[in-house]
Amino acid sequence: MDQLAKRNFRSELNAIDWDFTGENGGGFSAYHWYPARFVPQLAGILIGYFSEPGETVLDPFVGSGTTLVEAYKLGRLGIGIDLNPIAALIARAKLTAVDQRGFSSYLRGLAERARAGASLGLAERHSHELPKRYEELQAWYHPATLADLVAIWTALRGGRKSRYRDVGLAAFSSVLKSCSSQDQHWGWVCDNVRPRDLVAKPAMERFRGKLLEFARASQELEDEAAVLQETPVDLRAMRVLTGDAITEMASLPAGAVDLVVTSPPYFSMTDYVLSQRLSNLWFDFDMDALRGREIGARYRRFRKGAREEYLHEIRSAVAGVARLLRRGRFACFVLGESPRRGPVLDTFAEICLHCGFRVREVITRRVSPRRTLSPSLDCESVFLCQRR
Repeated sequence: MDQLAKRNFRSELNAIDWDFTGENGGGFSAYHWYPARFVPQLAGILIGYFSEPGETVLDPFVGSGTTLVEAYKLGRLGIGIDLNPIAALIARAKLTAVDQRGFSSYLRGLAERARAGASLGLAERHSHELPKRYEELQAWYHPATLADLVAIWTALRGGRKSRYRDVGLAAFSSVLKSCSSQDQHWGWVCDNVRPRDLVAKPAMERFRGKLLEFARASQELEDEAAVLQETPVDLRAMRVLTGDAITEMASLPAGAVDLVVTSPPYFSMTDYVLSQRLSNLWFDFDMDALRGREIGARYRRFRKGAREEYLHEIRSAVAGVARLLRRGRFACFVLGESPRRGPVLDTFAEICLHCGFRVREVITRRVSPRRTLSPSLDCESVFLCQRR
């Protein structure tokens, strides 16, 4: 690649404002809340600099799909992996190709079914129409709000299977926190702190608003891609795999990717599965089984040997990345550490060396207080590692 042969490699990258102060996320940035989301500009710059149009970018910890969205904009193919099925759902929704006329028809049909379901009420419904964990959901929602949410839920699952199914389900998932009666921040839901008082919320209105927001963001994505793509890429070629990164990477052929851009879980800072507790209740995913497979989850922070366990799993993940990445190509890891949890960055650099990488540069960037999940985390490191 000509770009990677530039002698001013470091000076070009160091000239960038990696803090991205004053940058507006736009697009899908507010479509569905997810903890520790990638800054789109960060992913976009790395993809644009370290890959060429038509090449394949991998994010083994894809979260809500920012890396894949930026890869598509720039005409790259993409593979994303995430253990959390809610994260995979959000990513798939963002990468759904939208025909505006067809999507409008989908919205009308969905609205009609939801209104019809709302007129039934809960009392008239059969037990098989209710979420399996309906009794637990009653603790989070006002009865009127819950009735509307059940009507939407039933409408989403009924009718002919649509190409926009993931879009509808992701929009539904995105309003579950704001429609609940727990008005404190996400950590309260994560820790299963239920509301004392149940307050009615406009579920139908918020759900419709999210679908319209999706339509705008999808059109914005296509408009940007039309300008930026040198070689057109079909959105259907973008792949999102649900499962743990180590296992799913092992199923892919060696040397299958040209660039890796990812942000592995930070040690003991976030519970990704539990952060989506309400969505997992509605979708009936097994939270205990899923969180038991999370790397570096926050709930393990006081467990003896937690740091060593985390570093062992990270080593396996980096080894998986090295196997998939073509020789001479780059893996860009964004990682932070909290002084309260113990150091990991120096050891991570050693892991990269052990797994066959040359650490070409480590860039430190400040984290906006609005984006950080931990008061003790005010900066993170961007490791630019070249496969030997």
